[in-house]
Amino acid sequence: MTRKNLTNEMKNNYMVFSPILAEKLGINEAIILDKIHKFMNGPKNKNIHSGKHYVYNSYKNWHTYIFPFLSESTIKRAITRLENLKILESDNFNKLKFDKTKHYTINYLKIDKIINDYESETENSVIKVLNDKSEQFIRIAKNELGSNSNISNEHINKHQQESQFEQDNTNMEYNIISK
Repeated sequence: MTRKNLTNEMKNNYMVFSPILAEKLGINEAIILDKIHKFMNGPKNKNIHSGKHYVYNSYKNWHTYIFPFLSESTIKRAITRLENLKILESDNFNKLKFDKTKHYTINYLKIDKIINDYESETENSVIKVLNDKSEQFIRIAKNELGSNSNISNEHINKHQQESQFEQDNTNMEYNIISK
């Protein structure tokens, strides 16, 4: 493959996914969710029911045309999992009774909750690490200086206040970065 062919391939046939959703839901689910999102919001999507945009496909067509690197059973499993988690909503709007092609829309409120929960978990783990480091520093200082040292509670309290100030700044920086 030449560089030009590779560049064209990467421009036209790429898959993108959210690392947060991949971590929380699985990589296959994140990839499928991203592609459904793109199809739903594409300029040619006129498939609207009850004010919601939908996309439709059979599992076979998802595999053949969109996700040839995933087996049909993997696609079905990932979509079923997203439906069970109420992230994907599905329905059948087909006029022919024998047509079982499913139509999908995304529950963006569920996605927002997953992302917000992840960000809160991450923020809380940063705070916990800072608290642990602060407590570890105090223990080490007391051990090294010994019980006969003149380290006072004032020194310890001052360090804890400085540590709290650093945590507050870290939270503020984290909130600015994540917005």
